[in-house]
Amino acid sequence: MVVVVVIGILAAIAIPNYIALRSRALEASVKANMHSIHMAVEEFNTLVVGLYPGDIDTRVNQVDPAIPGNIGNMSIAAGVRVPPFPANALLRPHPGFKNPFMAASNVIDNLLVGFPPIPPGPPAGPQGCVYYSSYQMDGMTPSGPGQPAYSYRISAFGAKTPIPVVLP
Repeated sequence: MVVVVVIGILAAIAIPNYIALRSRALEASVKANMHSIHMAVEEFNTLVVGLYPGDIDTRVNQVDPAIPGNIGNMSIAAGVRVPPFPANALLRPHPGFKNPFMAASNVIDNLLVGFPPIPPGPPAGPQGCVYYSSYQMDGMTPSGPGQPAYSYRISAFGAKTPIPVVLP
C-alpha cells in the first residue's frame, strides 16, 4: 500500500512538470522558426539593398526590377505556407522547420495589420504559426503584396498566448 501511495505522489509531481516542459519545448521550436524566417527576410534585404518584402510572397524583382533571372524570382515563402518550400523560396528546408503544435497547419503566414502586430490565436489562426508584418516608411502603415517595405516585425502564437518575442 505504501509503495502505491509513493508512486501516486511521484506521478502527481512528475506529470504536470512533463506537460509544462513539453509546452516550453514546443514554444522554443516556434522561436527557432521565427529566427529562420528572420534570416530569410534579412537575406531578401541583402538582395535588394535595404528594402524588405511587402509580404512573404513578394518577389525580389517586384521590389528591385533591376535584379534579373532566378534571383529576381526569389521570395520568402514563394506561395507556400507549409514545408517543403519550392526552390525559389528563401526559406531553406530543414528537418525541424514545421509547425510544432500542428504539423499540417501553416508554419508561416502574413499579418498585414497596423502596429503593433498581434498574432491571431485559435480559431482565427493556428497555434505555432509565425507571422510576418511589414510597414511603410512611417513604421505604422502596413505594406502590401508586391510592394517594398521599410521595416517589419515577426511575431508568433504559442500554446495559449502570443509569444512575447518580436523580431527584429
